[in-house]
Amino acid sequence: MNEYRKILEKNISRQTALCVKYYNQIVGILLFSNNNSCLSCMAVHPLHRKKGIGSALVEKMISLLPNDVDIWVSTFREDDKLGDAPRALYRKFGFTEDELIMEYGYPNQRFVLRR
Repeated sequence: MNEYRKILEKNISRQTALCVKYYNQIVGILLFSNNNSCLSCMAVHPLHRKKGIGSALVEKMISLLPNDVDIWVSTFREDDKLGDAPRALYRKFGFTEDELIMEYGYPNQRFVLRR
């Protein structure tokens, strides 16, 4: 938890952290990298999913990154049920499937928004 807090604080200081609040509760976050042009981490509270929060976060991130740079994200593979929602979200914004990768010992796939 302490390591995650450090990453979060670093992203906040770099202005590469986005959040959505509902009253006083954070219900969605997105961390991204300007240097790597990637979406690093995104999460939406389970009680607040399917309300457009993830879309709003991705749309804002895209608007903050240069228009002439491809953006990538690593997500679950097609045969992983955990990937259904995020893969659909990324496709909605024009991301397409790219290479199969392993991250932290877990099979993932890179999605790329070519611009």
